[in-house]
Amino acid sequence: MTSESNYGIMRQLSNTCPMIDAVIVEVRYSDYSCTVTNMMENIRTHVSDIREWGQEWKELAIDKDKEVRNLEEENDELQNKLAKLQEAEIDFQRKRAELLCEIDNLESKVSDLQIQLDDQLHGLHGHVPIGS
Repeated sequence: MTSESNYGIMRQLSNTCPMIDAVIVEVRYSDYSCTVTNMMENIRTHVSDIREWGQEWKELAIDKDKEVRNLEEENDELQNKLAKLQEAEIDFQRKRAELLCEIDNLESKVSDLQIQLDDQLHGLHGHVPIGS
């Protein structure tokens, strides 16, 4: 496949040199042969310059298109990484919340045990045997 067909651009036209040569041959024997020949050579040079200029733009456009595609691929990869990081953050926050809840439960149990221990120690001190 040509780059023209890939990008929906019309196929590059054939050179105009054969057309210009045909005109030069036709006027070769006329009184204006030299003038027409010079004009046609100027046209040939100008058309060649336009063709070269167009080719340079075409090559630049293809290069820029490749750059854009590469950047789009990089962007897609970064978007995927970002989505994974966001999922990991959500998972982290969920686990953190679970651990904080567990800590609260353990602190409550420790507090309850402390109260029970204090009650038991207080009960022991209140029932000290006589004569000890």
